[in-house]
This record gives sequence, C-alpha cells and structure tokens, in this order.
Amino acid sequence: MAPRISGAVALDRAVFELASHQGGVMRRSQLLELGIPARTLTRRVAAGMLSAHGRTVLTLVGTPDDLQTRSLIAAQGVGHPAILTGPSALAVRQRLHQPPWDVLDPGLEPWLIFPSRTRIGARVVRRDPPPANTILGVRVATEAAAMIDALRLLPEPEARQLCHRAAQVLGHAPVAELLSAANSELSGRTGAAQLRLLAMELHEGAHSEAERRLILLLKESGITGFLTNYKVRLRDRMAELDVAFPEARLAIEVDGMAWHTSPARFQEDRSRQNALIAEGWTVLRFTWIDLRDRPERVVAQIAALLPW
Repeated sequence: MAPRISGAVALDRAVFELASHQGGVMRRSQLLELGIPARTLTRRVAAGMLSAHGRTVLTLVGTPDDLQTRSLIAAQGVGHPAILTGPSALAVRQRLHQPPWDVLDPGLEPWLIFPSRTRIGARVVRRDPPPANTILGVRVATEAAAMIDALRLLPEPEARQLCHRAAQVLGHAPVAELLSAANSELSGRTGAAQLRLLAMELHEGAHSEAERRLILLLKESGITGFLTNYKVRLRDRMAELDVAFPEARLAIEVDGMAWHTSPARFQEDRSRQNALIAEGWTVLRFTWIDLRDRPERVVAQIAALLPW
C-alpha cells in the first residue's frame, strides 16, 4: 500500500511524480491509494487539470494524444492482464519512428493482448502471453513479439512492406528465423497463413517489395535462368545483383520506392554499374513505377536480351 499524502502541494507533487513514471496516464485507483479524495479528482477534472477516460483512467493535462498515450490508456483501463503489442508496443518503446518500424502508420489504433473482448478503443489480439517487460506502468511485448503480431495481423501490403524493410535493416536470416519460429508457435491461429507467405517470399530472396514484384513477373512470364542476390567478383570489389542471368551476363537492378534517398548510395550504385559494364555485363535498371505501371515493357526488355 502506497503511503497516504496530505496537503494540496504534496498531493499535486504525488500526482506529477506518478504521471511522470507512467507516461502521463494513471488509474483512478492509484490516486485514491495516495490519499487523494474522489471529490478532489472530480474538481481537477472539471478544472481541466486532469482528463478522464472512462471511469478508470486519468491523464495529466498536456499529455500528447498519440499512439503511445492511447495505448497506455487502453492498457491501464484493462489492468495487469493486458499486454501492449504490435505498433503499440513499438510506440511505447520509442521505436515507431526508427527503421525498420518507420514504415508503420503512427496513427494506428492501440493493440492489446487480452483474453476477452472489452469495450475499449483498442484492437484486441488473442494469443498466449508473449515475452514482455513493464514500461511506463504497463506490460509491453518485446520487439520480436510485437513484430510477429504486426506481420500476421496488418493488411497484407503493409505487412509485406514491413517484412522487407525488416529484412533490409536486420538481415534476411534473423527475420526468416523469427518467422519460422512464429509459424510453429502460432500454427492454426489467425494470421499464420500470412506469416507463411512472408517467410516463403524471404526464402525466394527478394529484399524489397519491388524485387518481389520483379521475381513474380519473371515467373508468370515463364522466364527462367535467373538468380536472386547473385554475387559477382569485379576488379576491385564484390557486387551483389538484385537479379542476374549469369549465362547471358545480364544484371537487373531494381530501384525501390525509397531506396535512393541517400546520395552516397546513389553514387555507389552508379560506380558499381560502370564496373559491371567494364566486365562485360549488360545492366538494366527498373523503378517501382516501371514494375507497377509498365510490367509488360519490363518483361519485353528483359526477354529481348536473353539468348533463349
């Protein structure tokens, strides 16, 4: 039991200290345990010093209305059984705006693991409790568990974008291992089929949604003889090609939706292209717009350079 506080200044200090440890979000019961009378809480809400969220949760004035706060409100409203997951877990961990998570929409509603439906503004995820830590007064799934829930429950285009972004940043092997383990754990559960699809795409070697689309185009067109992520030795370096036809010495490079925002990377790609041409390779470059809007032209240009 927390020590009871008396005196207006001491009460305000106690509220501020509790709020600072919990992201500005507090349960009404916590404040009552501090010795703050219910009528005092009512007056502070009426005066705009606190905001009420149902009968259970209060927030300190000035607390931002963002995914982190909304997630904390949902978790505090349910209580200890709740675990934040998916984008909510990443928001509370201050990771939502960092790669690979930066492809997620920060405006998503809270995601909460809880065994039954509740009348809260959150997506209720049903699964066995994943590994979690206590952060800002609530339980929060680990990044790996949050990623798996996001990959299996987000709409397929968003899940695929996150998966490829994670593979670029974290490495193909770790993400593939994570998906394989999750497939075993969540077999037969909602979203397991989507996890299997994403795992299959990683095994095919696509490093981005644009590469995946190119590989799919080649397969649908009956074009064979290509290898993904093909490594070739040049005079002063090793180069990895997105897609290569080694027998025809044809390299296909894919410029994804946001791949060349870095001037250094743009320059490196051009230097590598010149080195490939000097070694007798033909290089074709396609953009995301080519693959999305002109797929027939892409296939025709590749086929025209193949001897078979």
